[in-house]
Amino acid sequence: MEVLSSREHIIFLDGKKSLWFEKHNFSSCSLKEDWSICNEQDLECVGSCFGIIGVIEPISGLFPKILVIKRSCKVGTLPDDKEVFRIDEVSLLEIAADGYVAGDLCRCHKHGGVASSRANANIGKSTLINTIGSFKLATNSLKNATAQAAVIASQVRPGSKKDPRDPSRLERKICDEILKLFHGTNSFYFCPTGDITKAVARQKPGVKTQEECEDRFFWNKALLSNTSGFNLQNRKDFFIPIIQGYFETARVPLFLQEEEEVSLDPNMIPMTESALPSLELTVISRRSRFRCGTRYLRRGVDENGYVANYVETEQIIRFSGHTVSFIQVRGSVPIYWSQPGYKYRPPPQLDKGELECQQAFKSHFNREVDTYGKICVVSLVEKIGKEKIIGDAFEKQILMHDSPDLAYAAFDFHDNCRGLRFENVELLVSALEEEMKAMKFSWIDSKGTICEQTGTFRVNCMDCLDRTNVVQMAVSRRVLLLILSKLGLVPPEGKVPESLLLAHQTLWANNGDAISKQYAGTNALKGDYTRTGKRKLAGMMKDGVNSASRFYINRFRDAFRQVAISILTGESIPNELLVSLTNEKTLVQDEPDITVTAERVKQVIEECRNLLLSDSEVAVGSWGVIDSHPASGDPTQTDMDLILIITQEMLYVIDYDDEDDELERYYPIPFANIEAIEFGPDVQGSISLNFLRGSSQRSRTQSSAVHHLKISYKIGNKSGYLVQCRSTRLRFFNNMAIPIKIDEEIVESLRAICETIVMTLEVHGYTVPVFYGPIVKRKGSIPIASGIPLAASTGGERGRSVLSQLGFNLSADTAAIVDAGNHDLRH
Repeated sequence: MEVLSSREHIIFLDGKKSLWFEKHNFSSCSLKEDWSICNEQDLECVGSCFGIIGVIEPISGLFPKILVIKRSCKVGTLPDDKEVFRIDEVSLLEIAADGYVAGDLCRCHKHGGVASSRANANIGKSTLINTIGSFKLATNSLKNATAQAAVIASQVRPGSKKDPRDPSRLERKICDEILKLFHGTNSFYFCPTGDITKAVARQKPGVKTQEECEDRFFWNKALLSNTSGFNLQNRKDFFIPIIQGYFETARVPLFLQEEEEVSLDPNMIPMTESALPSLELTVISRRSRFRCGTRYLRRGVDENGYVANYVETEQIIRFSGHTVSFIQVRGSVPIYWSQPGYKYRPPPQLDKGELECQQAFKSHFNREVDTYGKICVVSLVEKIGKEKIIGDAFEKQILMHDSPDLAYAAFDFHDNCRGLRFENVELLVSALEEEMKAMKFSWIDSKGTICEQTGTFRVNCMDCLDRTNVVQMAVSRRVLLLILSKLGLVPPEGKVPESLLLAHQTLWANNGDAISKQYAGTNALKGDYTRTGKRKLAGMMKDGVNSASRFYINRFRDAFRQVAISILTGESIPNELLVSLTNEKTLVQDEPDITVTAERVKQVIEECRNLLLSDSEVAVGSWGVIDSHPASGDPTQTDMDLILIITQEMLYVIDYDDEDDELERYYPIPFANIEAIEFGPDVQGSISLNFLRGSSQRSRTQSSAVHHLKISYKIGNKSGYLVQCRSTRLRFFNNMAIPIKIDEEIVESLRAICETIVMTLEVHGYTVPVFYGPIVKRKGSIPIASGIPLAASTGGERGRSVLSQLGFNLSADTAAIVDAGNHDLRH
């Protein structure tokens, strides 16, 4: 639709209908026929958009803004064949004091311009009257950019750059966060001609108006409520209901294998002799707009019984005229609890007593039962440790509620799946199978409803993210098998075809990542298992990155994100939260400080150590360092890209490629294979001084130069291999990563690593020559002859840039380390 600006109005034109907003009062809008624009003065075309999300006022007293859809992409169709679009970019339209419309819109295809310049104001009105669709256009983008810059500048009070409490500065920061919620997040979806807010079982044929949208999932209802009469049917072409969540469809050709051939009823499901028609699998997640927000700022329940991170996920199978749907939900434990997030993995705490929680608990489950029928609660929280206090309180509330409509299953995920035994989730799913069969699923064909789902699983862990993703995916896979059996596609005791299983895993892994990003700011942990059915070292290390990144996002971004979300959903914003945002450090803090980086590095090393070492191995020391191998090291690198772990028998050197989500190279070097250790500054062309088992008197120049640790080793009977590294700006002590603030400490930190390795070797009976002094630059042997591939010169560049933004780099072209494919990873 076209966006026009006149002296008094901003007008959205769609075909022969137009929606008019008064510039001085966005809450007032009216629907008119397109000929009405002929009477408008100073009419200009400022671009085009795909629909109106609503009107927002980030901070009371400043100019309101109209939030519109700038770019969208078709991602699939609903079961009624209505097209679904993903919002890729939005724009905020605002009116300056002089009435000019500022906003970043799409180019208007009808008029060939965007964001008109006032330089064209002298174009005659007669042109518009002759052809209603011909409006004044911008012809000079530079003038337009200057005009928009002037609008922004006009809203900034003198001295605002120095005053963090300036409301306009805070407003711009919040507006930026609103834009970030939409841009490139794959989180918001809409269906212009249908209703994406409702599951299959709750759809009513022929109903398209917003009055019938599912209130819980109608995410922009509050923004549209800021305009008069937004829910009138004749405005549906302009106002677009949106959901936050996830939508993806996969069309899977199903080929029968010989051992899977079954006798099918030809009257029920048509098929060819060689292959079945394709099956369409869709996963839709709808996030509730109530008690919505970020991980540590939204926990537990509110007084109305709404819980944090509440998501309904619907799995839909379409095949030969049949549509089958199965729904699961997730949501925070419905009691009053919180988890102050200024520590890494802070302990949860109860905020109110049993009796105070009881009413909110009752309200929550009464609503769930009214909506879905019988609820089977699956709690995955730990029965010991920090989570126990929440799990015990949850169980006590269930017992006090004592409802026949609630079934309860407690499954300590971490305990039952300890040691990466994720296959034990199938034990839980098998135990739930009777409940699964009893609640059934929604099944519709061309003649009507065959059966309805009469209950659902409500799965939760602490965050309702990672563990919940794994369990919901496993439940949905078992339901998928039941549905395929009912459709006659597999025998009763058969299995899901591989092609469909792969698509199922991919969709559910993507779904878990999307929900996790919305709540915690990063992809889901344990995503490699959800995606492939296997747990890998690479996935474990990536979890360390994501887990630590969540800490950074919580500490530095969650407050702004929470305010942005509250504005979209219409929740009141506590004054103390707004006051905290005016702190200058909060406003300008875009990158984590060195303390946060240290915490993240520590977590990556810990996760790597936990998976790589067997139960019998004890880590004597583990460090993050920078590769300085002559053939692969980057002298400008400042972030960790190698991990050293020493045990009682082995030195592990690890290199991780984040882009491919795999352990590109790792090599355990037996103590017996270590031939020499060198420590000292890198001096081109000097001869290394041999201070066997002794220390040297270092000159001032050597002390200030970049120091390296070089470990020479052999593979088989062939010598000449080496690992060479230098220190990061972190030192590792007593399982802690401590920031280094003085340059001299960098040398001492690397020296401590060297001495720990030397002492460990000595204690276990290995005497290795140790050289302290200048290190000559020379290339070690590159073990191509042993079948050890070098990293591709183009590999990892993209992963490096991404991880660099997180504060460290786990993707370097490190030579002399054996490819993981040549060694068995411990599972």
